[in-house]
Amino acid sequence: MSHVPITPPEISSRADTSPDSLLARLRKITGLTDAELPLPPPAEEDPAHQAPVEKLIVALREVTGVLSACGIAVAAALAVVALWLWERTLEGRLYARRWQQRRMQARAEKQSAAEVPAALASPVSQSRLCPVLSEAIPEPPPVSEPHIEKEVAVAEPVAAESDVSDLSDKSEEPAALPQDTPRRRHPVLLSAAALVLLSPALLLVPAVRYYFTGLLGWGNAAVVVGEDGWLFPRADDTPALPALRDTAAALRAHGATLVVVSIPSKSAVYPEKLNASAGPALQRNPGIPAAHKELTDAGALVLDPGPALHALKSGDAVFRPQSSHWSPCAVEKTAAETAAFLQTQAGYASLPLRPLPVEIARVTVAAPADDLAAAFDSRRYRDAHPPQPLHFIRLLNAEKKPLASNPAAPVVLLGGDDVRLYDDPALTATPDGIPSGEPLSGGFAQYLAMYLSAPLEVQTATSSLAAAKSWLATRPEADRKSKRFILWLISDDELLH
Repeated sequence: MSHVPITPPEISSRADTSPDSLLARLRKITGLTDAELPLPPPAEEDPAHQAPVEKLIVALREVTGVLSACGIAVAAALAVVALWLWERTLEGRLYARRWQQRRMQARAEKQSAAEVPAALASPVSQSRLCPVLSEAIPEPPPVSEPHIEKEVAVAEPVAAESDVSDLSDKSEEPAALPQDTPRRRHPVLLSAAALVLLSPALLLVPAVRYYFTGLLGWGNAAVVVGEDGWLFPRADDTPALPALRDTAAALRAHGATLVVVSIPSKSAVYPEKLNASAGPALQRNPGIPAAHKELTDAGALVLDPGPALHALKSGDAVFRPQSSHWSPCAVEKTAAETAAFLQTQAGYASLPLRPLPVEIARVTVAAPADDLAAAFDSRRYRDAHPPQPLHFIRLLNAEKKPLASNPAAPVVLLGGDDVRLYDDPALTATPDGIPSGEPLSGGFAQYLAMYLSAPLEVQTATSSLAAAKSWLATRPEADRKSKRFILWLISDDELLH
């Protein structure tokens, strides 16, 4: 980043700025105010809002999860009662039918048991039972005792009549209920009962609860839904204090001035969009001062642009409603604040200043996908809040090329996605007319180089802590000793992870 202009230190207001100067053109395009204008004092912290907004919204989601679990449990209990009543009614009908079938079967068995001996005792009865067989085989004439046929003929009706009377008498007696077959429970009834007992416990598990709250449009493990469709990242409340302290000490080991730029979170700048009862004042998480103290104890200078960004939201958007990324105006404002802070430090005057013209190009990305909206599981929410166009400014050198990182620069910038944003096409999207894969040159590093009027070495990674560790591991010791300033850009969300 050697091709950067110098910002005249004597220019401090619009009245002193020439209409044809580069700074006047930049102000005209961006609509931003002067970085040196006095900012209103930060509002005093309201004791009623000392608790972090993230904790408040997590508590609300926990209560909602418990209420949802109770509601589902009551609904499941009602379903079990209805299923039990239906099962009882159906089983009563089936039991009556089975009892009637057993009674008829018993009568049939008794009739067959009485008819079989009579049929075997007389050929006449056998012919009556099987007329076809009796016609096919002629009967022999009776030889003696002709009265046997009359006795059999008389005896048979008597036996049949006695059987009928016996069956009729037996049929009037109430049949005993079968006791051999055990009653079987319906598997659906047992499953519903288990669901009633386990549903509250399952919904208290964050993964299960966030799945259902995501389907209902209340948020999930990564997204918190605020007011007016605003989305916020769900942050952790445990700062990585040992890692911050050790990494800051390692960066300070070779004598360079370490400046940590602490970017406020979206919920700190827009607390009223996260919770309607919260005030509009800047509300930082209580873990942030503790992290700042750890960095200060390690020898770092902490710059907090939170008040400046909070004052900016009255005229421009600091964060996009469905994104966790800061806006181009917030990037430019923070770069101006950081440059102004470094210009007051000892050693800035000895930096190799290289004032070169920079061309400003305004570009528009039609519909970039917001990261929080993409992480939200509800398709209904995504359809109701489609992505909006994104406008930002590219800073190009005299050859209309993106400003490049200079490894030999005395100032190094370390950071994560907040530095890569509006520079890496993978995080922003490539506007029309720009070759695929070319840096967009509209991020924090380019604005900082312009305001510092000094080249920069830029080291980025997926997170700020990873970028710092990667730079310490890959850069030779001689290169680390040659640095005058080390700028470490860290967001509140990264400080609390």
